[in-house]
Amino acid sequence: MAVHPNAPILLKGRLRLLLFLAGAWMFGTFHGVDCGLGVFVPVLGRICSRRGRTALKAVRAESIEVPPLRYLGDPDLMQPQPEVQEAVEGDEVQTRLQILREAMGVYGGIGIAAPQIGWWVRAMCFGIEAGNPRYAAAPPVPFQYWINPEITWSSKNTSWMWEGCLSVPGMRGWVERPREIRMRGIDEHGEAREVHLKDLPARIAQHEFDHLDGVLFPLRVESPRLLVPQAVFDSKETWAQNWPTPGSYLTKAGELSLEK
Repeated sequence: MAVHPNAPILLKGRLRLLLFLAGAWMFGTFHGVDCGLGVFVPVLGRICSRRGRTALKAVRAESIEVPPLRYLGDPDLMQPQPEVQEAVEGDEVQTRLQILREAMGVYGGIGIAAPQIGWWVRAMCFGIEAGNPRYAAAPPVPFQYWINPEITWSSKNTSWMWEGCLSVPGMRGWVERPREIRMRGIDEHGEAREVHLKDLPARIAQHEFDHLDGVLFPLRVESPRLLVPQAVFDSKETWAQNWPTPGSYLTKAGELSLEK
């Protein structure tokens, strides 16, 4: 059986607590003060119970099992998903949100939607840390959860980007989307939120939002010529000039272009 790494710390803390209680009892007995077990047992129970719950949460966090990814063509992945009905603050949704974020990290994504790991609801998360290997040119984007999101407005101005997807491994697509959006929904604390997103954050949000409606980025490309294998994309320096379009020829992974 695996031993939790904080076990020695927890054990030392409990030994100190027991020594304190024993000393208090001896002091009370000598001075005629009621410091017996009837006074300290309830306190001891609350402290140990609280520490026990903390240790259990730590063990659960370390033993998260990340579900396998679902891929393009999976009939369940290609369907619109229902809204989250359970309380967001409840243990079930909180655990699933934690798994969703863990999956994003394990699979190396900059965003992930719940259906991609078999959680069939309208939930997603995204964020980019500096130096992400798949999107080296991308600026950082703060991590954020979205539950039951809605896009309430999108700009007429658009941008283009070479998109990839965990559910479409080994492919890149030159995809046009609105440059700006307004989105509202619920955060991981169950609080309502509404934001205005522009450029890369707006792009990622729309990509993940598509998953909630059963849409993957290959369905967004204008032409099959704008969908290329990752190995071909990695050799862009050998492409004929302005192929397949002037904008796509000049744009790196993680960059946006205002030109097709």
